Amino acid sequence: MKKVLFVCNLNAVRSVLAEYMVNQWYGDEVQAESCGVIAGSPDGYAASVARDHNIDITEHEARYLMDVAATEFDEIISFSEDAALEVKRLKLPSHIQTHYFEVRDMIGISGPREERLVVYRGIFDDVKTHILRHFGPKSG
Repeated sequence: MKKVLFVCNLNAVRSVLAEYMVNQWYGDEVQAESCGVIAGSPDGYAASVARDHNIDITEHEARYLMDVAATEFDEIISFSEDAALEVKRLKLPSHIQTHYFEVRDMIGISGPREERLVVYRGIFDDVKTHILRHFGPKSG
């Protein structure tokens, strides 16, 4: 089974969504985990948007990149420039593939709940697009 690690800044939105999408859709072939450059707090907006797609991320506990055994993965996918740089600093063995999928972050998002949810839905869609392009049609 292929093991994939998703990394973003806080392990609260992008990497979490990717982890749960992959485990739900490709769980027979791929085992996904996620972490952040730093460990952030759970994000209720991300949970709400995921729930709209029958994905439950409410049990997720944020993890810090330095606490993860990165060499145990076949592939590491970053969703932020900071995460990609931190992954590069790990000096991983050459057999571990690394990728950077650009997905905007939530810094500076403000306004009423519905306006924020619109942005989060866009982030969900961006992550989903990258996942489907990378892993192929979903099975679940």
